[in-house]
Amino acid sequence: MLLGVSIGIAPVSSKSVSDAMPGILGGIAAVGAGLASLVITAMTVLIGVLGRTYMDLVGQTERGIYGLLRPYLVVVIVAVATAITALTLWIVWPLVGNLWWWVKWMLLSVPLVGICWALLGCVQTVQQLIGHVVRNNRAEQLEERKRRAMERRGA
Repeated sequence: MLLGVSIGIAPVSSKSVSDAMPGILGGIAAVGAGLASLVITAMTVLIGVLGRTYMDLVGQTERGIYGLLRPYLVVVIVAVATAITALTLWIVWPLVGNLWWWVKWMLLSVPLVGICWALLGCVQTVQQLIGHVVRNNRAEQLEERKRRAMERRGA
């Protein structure tokens, strides 16, 4: 959060940075939308690769499947909100340019904080995806060992 607020001071301190803000805001909007798509794809992959054994284990936890998917949902919401605020500021930037410096700073900090949070959240969800895939693999191996042990016992 501090990073986004800190970056927001540059456009209010420099006329050339302020003049470049429409393009920067358009880029932030595009990156926010792209991150939302990326995380939705990661969530879809996660749902698709998890086996029945791991899904049953997750279902027995306090938050269940929703708890597993919630971090992805949060990052998608932040990324979409960032894209919308950046797009809105991009459109109204000619009007914002005449406001007091601290108002511009506050307005610009919203998409800048959002994009930093969405980027870091994207890294976190990728890390979680890897962890779930590894644990899913382990659950499948244990299930297979259990099945073989049951076959030997019955035979």
